[in-house]
Amino acid sequence: LEIEAEKCLKKLKEKGIKYPCDWIPNLSTKPKWYNNALFKRGEKLCQENLFGMFFSHLCGLYVLVHVPSILYPLLSTGKSKNVSCIFLRYRDTLIHVSKWYSGDIWETDSEAQKSLNVVRKMHLMVSDRLNKNKIEGQDNFYLSQYDMCLTLFAFCGLVTLFPSSFGFFPTSDYDLKCVLHFWRCVGYLLGVKDEYNICNEQKLDEVKAYFNLILEKEMKHALIHEIRPESALMGDAIIESIRTFIPLLKTNGFKRYLFDILSVQSDDLDESMNWLNNFNYHLMNFHFKYGLSFPLVPSIFNKLLKMAINRTTIREEKICIFLSKKAVTFERLSAAEFEQASS
Repeated sequence: LEIEAEKCLKKLKEKGIKYPCDWIPNLSTKPKWYNNALFKRGEKLCQENLFGMFFSHLCGLYVLVHVPSILYPLLSTGKSKNVSCIFLRYRDTLIHVSKWYSGDIWETDSEAQKSLNVVRKMHLMVSDRLNKNKIEGQDNFYLSQYDMCLTLFAFCGLVTLFPSSFGFFPTSDYDLKCVLHFWRCVGYLLGVKDEYNICNEQKLDEVKAYFNLILEKEMKHALIHEIRPESALMGDAIIESIRTFIPLLKTNGFKRYLFDILSVQSDDLDESMNWLNNFNYHLMNFHFKYGLSFPLVPSIFNKLLKMAINRTTIREEKICIFLSKKAVTFERLSAAEFEQASS
């Protein structure tokens, strides 16, 4: 399994990075591998475990922004220039994903498919701007197949590898296959080609081995060994922005919980942990590993999350004014400036 995973990752890094994610699938025809039973079950599981799934997305996104090829496009758009902009960006991301879970991404003109189309168009606009004059198959691309696969991992990789850490308690491997199939479909509709799509649910053991390799070689490597001031600040700013509708969340408590899941040691984080951060960490530990296993608890927290998101749309202006006072800003960099700062 490990040898096959190494081959897949090698292909993704050497070939997938040289092709942009601008392939547009035929939305009127489902791929041959599509399985309606798996898709509907995966969609239902994501809906029923929305709070835990959202937290796994948050953890994945925190790690993802440490990957250089992901960080630069974020800095280049100007849409992540401060905490209030980051709040809007990731609040909207959560709304998009919620629509995918609650609607039918395959149904023409459904809210779910409209949402996917909006996200794909945003990706294409950024890709076109960042990849001018590049030649497919020769040059390394931003928003490449490689980058999109790492983004897929951010949304479904951690919950596949550590389901109980996010309050997700699958009754069998079949449930994990269903969630993977759902995200395989999302990846397909966002332009990930089948040869690179990391969510092939038919080979669950291989996918887990592949996910473990991506986690160790790409995600954790970036988190530990490629730390840039911008990525660390961006990660913390994401958590600060999410705290506007989940106020019990503390940045360092969150990081301690995530780092424990990933088996990452941070002396700086250990030194910064006070009693409130430790309490928050233990609260998350109990809530996700035990609390969400009780009947009705997931549905209660799902409703609370939806209510909190709705409140942010009503109070958006006030929240942005509040967050704009936080002294964290990110300069809009060109590719040359980013590469120079990274060297």
